[in-house]
Amino acid sequence: MTAKKLKPGLNDVQLFVTLDDAKGAGEKVAWKPPEKVAAVNILERNQRLTEVLKSFGLISQKRGLRTASMTSPSDKEINDRYGSKTVRVVANTIDRANRLEKETKWPFSQATGRFVLHDAGVTTYEEAGQITSDMFEDYKDKFAGPGNRDARDQEIKRLKQHSQAFIDAESSQKAS
Repeated sequence: MTAKKLKPGLNDVQLFVTLDDAKGAGEKVAWKPPEKVAAVNILERNQRLTEVLKSFGLISQKRGLRTASMTSPSDKEINDRYGSKTVRVVANTIDRANRLEKETKWPFSQATGRFVLHDAGVTTYEEAGQITSDMFEDYKDKFAGPGNRDARDQEIKRLKQHSQAFIDAESSQKAS
């Protein structure tokens, strides 16, 4: 029997191999990585992505104040509430939303393995940053903003379920 690559991986590491038998049919066999491997903890990843998604919701709320302050009938309520300070309140809220978006990039970077890629020597710091930045923009397009609230809520729920399934699987392995 000879091993046949299904897909090349990092430095030609593969997660599955196909063992060809005499008849040409294949059987998938799980491959175990070496003890020291660059990896992201799944539970931490899910926790950080949940944090990012919740931040996207807060950013959306904060940026929504600007829209509401310029749109009837909300503008009257907001102007009545803040009076002459309305412009400053809205500007400060937008500044906080922008700061929060910048701060949100940190847990996203951790969740997606930016520092793991660099520390493992797989990429330069700049390459890891560009990869992460591109991924962040894609994630933001999919989950940020008021039009993506349902998708954001569903993803938070999915991450929570995924984490619980992972915990359950680990618990059952330990019990065995």
